[in-house]
Amino acid sequence: MGGKIWLFWAAEVDFQMTACSDQAISGWFVFGSRRVFSSFVYASCFREKRLELWDYLRLQDLQGQPWFIGGDFNIIRVDSEKIGGLFKAPWAKADFNDWINDCALIESPSCSNKLSWCNGRNGGWHIWARLDRIFVNMQFITLFEGSTYSYLPRSSSDHSPMLFLLFKKNINIVKPFRFLRMWGSHEGFLSLVAQSWGENVEGCAMVRISRKLKRLKYELEKWNREIFGRVEVEINKIENHILCSEEDLVRNFSVQVEEEMLQVKKAHLQWVNREEMLAC
Repeated sequence: MGGKIWLFWAAEVDFQMTACSDQAISGWFVFGSRRVFSSFVYASCFREKRLELWDYLRLQDLQGQPWFIGGDFNIIRVDSEKIGGLFKAPWAKADFNDWINDCALIESPSCSNKLSWCNGRNGGWHIWARLDRIFVNMQFITLFEGSTYSYLPRSSSDHSPMLFLLFKKNINIVKPFRFLRMWGSHEGFLSLVAQSWGENVEGCAMVRISRKLKRLKYELEKWNREIFGRVEVEINKIENHILCSEEDLVRNFSVQVEEEMLQVKKAHLQWVNREEMLAC
């Protein structure tokens, strides 16, 4: 598929596929007593095929349940959602908007950059468009009030992945301590462990072990920040840089900004690979 969607659900869910076509997959997300009918779309570039998609989606049986539908629709709703290139014929946009109205759908609110796709060409050949989006019905809004989505920075794809959040609540999550494989390859790791473990503590045998483990955990976390840095923080910084650069390119194309963004994307890929290695 052209685009990607990351879904953050409130609990473990089970997806039961009920129908599919060459442009969409539909099924039920079930968690607890809640059921959400979901359709994931990868629409064709051709109007005739998209008409088949709109008809397929109109026929879905929601049984009065919440409906979530998202993906790459390959069409804009209004001309202001595209910069550069040729504009689609008005009836192609009308087909899209008619389907939205017929199914009583509401576009989920989004934040950050409003254009999700770029053809990646240089200079005046640049084209930006809002091809990826998420729709929901009123039953979904009633169940998940405050849900929203955002576009993440593009890396290797010409589409921006979408991150959809069901709840806008700040939840403090305590991360469990993890041993990182890359620590063992550093020449200072064993000496740090030996020094921390060798320091005396008071108490019986079990108390001493507990206190030593707690101290060692603190020392390793501090050492990791100083030696390897916080990977997720660096990735967030680079992703924010990419977003700003893309917004600059949309407003006013610049070869210098474009070249800078390409270098930043290379750095982003390096940090992502590093994060994957840390997770192993």
